[in-house]
Formats: sequence, structure tokens, C-alpha cells
Amino acid sequence: MDKVKFKMIESYLDNFPEDASAVIVKYPVEDIALIIQTFSSNKLVPLLNVLPEFLLAEAIKKIDNEKIIPLLNLMQSNLVSRVLRKWRDGGDEEKYKEVFRSLNRDVQNRIMKLLAYSKDSVGFMMNPTPLAVSPDLTIKEVLIILGKEKNRYSRYIYVVDSDKKLIGVLPFKDAFYSTKKDELISKSMATDVFSISPITKASTIYTDKVWSKWDSLPVVDHNGVLLGVLKYEVLEEYYSEYLTRGKSDSVIIAGEAFADLIKIGFKGAASLTTAILSPGVDNEKNGK
Repeated sequence: MDKVKFKMIESYLDNFPEDASAVIVKYPVEDIALIIQTFSSNKLVPLLNVLPEFLLAEAIKKIDNEKIIPLLNLMQSNLVSRVLRKWRDGGDEEKYKEVFRSLNRDVQNRIMKLLAYSKDSVGFMMNPTPLAVSPDLTIKEVLIILGKEKNRYSRYIYVVDSDKKLIGVLPFKDAFYSTKKDELISKSMATDVFSISPITKASTIYTDKVWSKWDSLPVVDHNGVLLGVLKYEVLEEYYSEYLTRGKSDSVIIAGEAFADLIKIGFKGAASLTTAILSPGVDNEKNGK
């Protein structure tokens, strides 16, 4: 990789880390591995959390464990679990075991819970470490917490009671622009929250009209306890990589086009491919 590319990537990582994925996603795996090997963990985590898992899985296989273990410990557990599962199911059992044994114990525990779900379920795809807050905090206090948890940034702030049960949600932008930051978040949050079960199949929730309003959904157990958060973009990647396998040529082409749309960021057009992949389904997604 030439110096110009390196300078460009460094600039993106410093100023627009999540957007960097749209730049490097077209790079060869070897170049992506070199980027991961070169830059610090703090710079890389926001990028790797949004990098497509199939690229991440191939790139980090080329890097020594001394570098990747600290990274994986900082990354979202749902993405790490999917990468490990790809290695395990793809024949790289030794790599899977070697890396898993080296992770922090709390990360191991979260990953084991995710791997217990089938790979086409909401539970396997969700992020199991959502940033949830108490209803007794003011909006200002919540924003201070979010400022310290940049690697766990979410578009929504979830509010839970003392039993960790989900009781409300507030979009981050509403909190950020609120003129009543000294008020309790419980006074501004929405209490009519659409949530899903961890055992829900991806194909069931993917075409739901709820995505026209939300781009992330809370995942709760049968008691209403918040378990995680499912992002729509994770479902997009699942459809592009898994659900096109074994389909007709036209559907495979549609799936490949869908993957390209995801990579370059034109999510508003994704519903066109969804219509092909799920014929007869009334899809009203707004590209969230």
C-alpha cells in the first residue's frame, strides 16, 4: 500500500472512523490486514465494529495474536462471536480455540452466550452490551456517560429499571438537542417500545415494517429484561452473505448487488434487492 493511501486512511480514522469502512472495504484483504497491524487499537475499534464480518474474519487471520487479542477484547461481542464462528465452522478450529482462550473472561462469557443461539437468530446477531441507563439520571448525566463510552455508541439510549427490564428509549439526537437537559430522562423517553425476542428468526424480523421507524431494536427475554440490541445493518449483511446461498442465479446476483450497496453506503436502495430476495412481501423500509 502506498503512502498516499496510508495518509488518507489515517485521516479518516482520526476524524471519521466509521466512514473509513466505506473506503477500505474495496481494498484487498492483505491491505486491510496491514492497516489493522499498523494503527492503534483506539483508532481501529470504531472502524472494525462496522467492517463487514467476512472481510474482518479474513484480515485478522493474517495478523499475530499479540495484536488482535486486545482489539477483539474492545470490539462489540456480537461481531467477535460471528468472526469466531466463521473460523470454527469454516475449518479453522485451531485458530478459533487459540483466540478464544486468550480473550478476557467476561468477553468469553458474552461470546459463549451468543454462540448458543442459532446463527440465523436475533440472539446470535445482537450486540449483548447495550448502553442502558437508570431512569433516575438527568439527560445531561446520560450524555456525560455516553461521552465516556464512545466504543459503545448507539443511536438510541435505553432505559432500564432496577431489575434491568426495559422501560423506555430515547433517540440520542433528541437527548443531544434537548433544551431540558436537567430533567430526568424518564420524562423524555418513549415508553411504548417495540422489542424482539432473541430466538426470533432473522427472516421474520428482516421484512418487518418497524424498520421504517427504527434502525436498531432492543432484544429482551420473556421477562422483559434487556439482553442486547439488533442493528438493521447486521441483518442486511446476514441476508447478503447467507440467504443467497443455494438460490437461483438471479437471486444470487441480487444478493451480490445488495452486498455492494451495503459496502458503498447506499442503504436507501437496499429495499429494491430485498423485494427480489423476499418476493411477495410488502416491504416499506426507508433504508435505515
